[in-house]
Amino acid sequence: MPATCLAPSRTAPASPPRKGLPLAERKSHTAVFGDVCVTPGEQLAEALVTVMRAPYTYTGEDVVEISCHASSYITQQLMLALLALGARQAQPGEFTMRAFLNGKMDNRDDGYFPTRGVSAGLSYSWTFAGFPHRFNNFHTVTADAKVVVPIGDIFAFIPSFDCRFLLGDNVPVPFFNAVGGSLPSRYLDQQMPFVGVTHLSAMKNILTIYRADLRFKVAKNHYLTGIVNYLRDSDTFKTYADGPGYFGAAVEYSYDTIFGPLSANVHWSDLTGKVGVYISAGYNF
Repeated sequence: MPATCLAPSRTAPASPPRKGLPLAERKSHTAVFGDVCVTPGEQLAEALVTVMRAPYTYTGEDVVEISCHASSYITQQLMLALLALGARQAQPGEFTMRAFLNGKMDNRDDGYFPTRGVSAGLSYSWTFAGFPHRFNNFHTVTADAKVVVPIGDIFAFIPSFDCRFLLGDNVPVPFFNAVGGSLPSRYLDQQMPFVGVTHLSAMKNILTIYRADLRFKVAKNHYLTGIVNYLRDSDTFKTYADGPGYFGAAVEYSYDTIFGPLSANVHWSDLTGKVGVYISAGYNF
């Protein structure tokens, strides 16, 4: 991954700067390694910065996380530099309040293998004008919900729902609905995961995905999960019930390591008509 210079100073970055895209141009859920430079040419520390864009964050807003060495001097100098640029410290409970105001909620007890809890989100955007070519105004409504239902000590039933509605005429191609892969926003910010499809697949304006996971804790840190999902899409709400929709299914094995989950699944979908294998390792960024 190319690195960049993380220079809070407005006057000049460290010299010479490391090569790479500015953080503002990074894709969602990507990490970049670089130098923290509070004064031109003076390296304070090395840091790993993770960029996460709305709506797939805890608060539903764009978020940047800075991970640096656990030195009180380094963290203090970094905080002072950020405050000098106009940042401020969050008030107690502000992140939860922002999540609530943005229609986000997540009280699951674990982000990867939860045993109980609920997560939900709702967002709306209005896109208008356009440059260099004008296009018609349109609206985007996105919602998601997931419930973890424990069944004894070793089973968990996890139903979930995702939808994205594009409301308007002639929505530009860059904003189209898309599904594929196991993680949201892996290829595009608006991409929704769908088991059984490993590539990016374009969908119509009205998109809904229903999914159910049944997870079995085989042994300590070992999990076996059966997954089924169902997708429907249409050009308008009036034609939503037309057609059979698409099914996908998978059987997945996961091992929870200190470096993040190690997972492998065998999947199939009638959208592709093929059996595939997907392997992932480490935490999701």
